[in-house]
Amino acid sequence: MMNQLNHKFATYGIIFEQCNVTNVIVNQQLEFALSEKTKIKFAYKNHLKDQENKKLTLENEEMQKMTDL
Repeated sequence: MMNQLNHKFATYGIIFEQCNVTNVIVNQQLEFALSEKTKIKFAYKNHLKDQENKKLTLENEEMQKMTDL
């Protein structure tokens, strides 16, 4: 995209160094699919954190039992 912009505006001496695209409109099906993918990724990351937390809790409880003996 940057190359196309620079090519079109080169005759005017304009060079684009950065370009931000905003307000992109996509069809509802794609929007829903992207939203679902984001939800799944977020849920997966939370699941991994919960599992790690449970693992550490169990390990700490076992270590506490060992030191109590």
